[in-house]
Amino acid sequence: MRLQKPVLALLTSAALLVPVTAAAGAQDGTAPVVPLPSAGGLAELGGPSTCAQAPDAFAGEAAAAPGCQTLAPLVGARTVLASSDGRFLYVAGGTDAFTIFGHGSGYGGLLVLARDAATGALTRVQCLSSDLSDGAGGGGCDPLTAAVDITGLALNPDGTAMALVASGSGALTLLRRDPESGRLTEVGCAQESVPYGGRCRSAPSLEGVGSVAFSPDGRDVYAASSFRSAITQLRAQEDGTLARYCVAADGASGSCDRAPQLVAPAGLHFSADGRFAYAATDLGVTWLVRDTATGRLAPGGCVTLSTGAACGSGRAGGAGGYVSTSSSRGPAFTPDGGTALVPADSSAVAQVSVLRREAADGSLRLVGCLTQTPYEEPDEPLDEGADPGQDGQDEAGVRVARPRQGPACAQAPVLPVGGAPVALTDGRFLITGYGTAAVVSVGADGTPAADGCFAPDDNRCAA
Repeated sequence: MRLQKPVLALLTSAALLVPVTAAAGAQDGTAPVVPLPSAGGLAELGGPSTCAQAPDAFAGEAAAAPGCQTLAPLVGARTVLASSDGRFLYVAGGTDAFTIFGHGSGYGGLLVLARDAATGALTRVQCLSSDLSDGAGGGGCDPLTAAVDITGLALNPDGTAMALVASGSGALTLLRRDPESGRLTEVGCAQESVPYGGRCRSAPSLEGVGSVAFSPDGRDVYAASSFRSAITQLRAQEDGTLARYCVAADGASGSCDRAPQLVAPAGLHFSADGRFAYAATDLGVTWLVRDTATGRLAPGGCVTLSTGAACGSGRAGGAGGYVSTSSSRGPAFTPDGGTALVPADSSAVAQVSVLRREAADGSLRLVGCLTQTPYEEPDEPLDEGADPGQDGQDEAGVRVARPRQGPACAQAPVLPVGGAPVALTDGRFLITGYGTAAVVSVGADGTPAADGCFAPDDNRCAA
């Protein structure tokens, strides 16, 4: 049986939370939606069509996601992408049956949803999968050649193409997109280890791939593998051939150019002019210089998240060799590209760092950080299953803050551990992780502050 993960929190974090004002609802005659005091100006949309979950996602849990519609395939959903016009939502994920003998028969699924701009309601348009099934016992999905455990999605600048990367297949797939219907059609794929009789083209350093991005000019697509500590570039040549090029921390035994500070990259981001690429790494945040004529990447620099100093080369001791196949820990930049928010390089630390970017040379400097207010151990025993190192509980089982002396960073009552930041159009950031969403703003001096949060069982946040 495949593991089925809930997608409610994922969809909420990226597409179902919208800023609301006192004027909301005035046109349809309903009472205006008033933001909750601790919600950061955001409100959850109501109605079963504005949320979706995988079949049996909450098996055994009595009160999970009441009224939420069931859609497949949402098995193992971990990445979500909205079209630039907001009309369509793409949700992907899956499972990877990895053993000591290699990759097994895992699953990868991609769901295309139409989104009603007025209500936020979601409607299924298309599904694509690695085995033509919807991951829940049904069929009717369009094929994806090498898409076991999809870990990243990207749209090209004009919205006519999509790229996806799949960690389980070690592959990058290109699809044609119809901007009017939102539907996708596979065009081709590249894979590090093409199986016998496989249809993908060979490309280096795609094992464990987790992030994908198009260049701003749309000429190149890049895939980052934290497992290989590499970024692979693909470009369609005028003669119809496919150019393949890569950079790697260790040079990948001579098959890639060396970029020593590119250790376990995740979350690719390009500057608007296409001259620089950024990724979170085990060392901090690394940037590379892009040749706008050829698309090739060269080492640029790296800044540590703990001190703001330049990174060394080699694996960071503080990261403990942490390797992620997810784009969620990458940097998020404000719309003007001048400020970035980056989560801590450990999935066990609730902390984010603020970086400022110099447009001339692409360099980054650390200007601030935000961490969750620590807690003292409660005086009385906690309920079974509670974490004694972080939270106390009241009689109703709701988490209650117990503050004590904290670190030098600015503090927030609630900050998601291992949270994934997303830049909002107003310059703030939305951070989500483990069932919690927090809104963070950054002052002119680079000091971050929490504007509010959502959580299902924390009295410091909106419910």
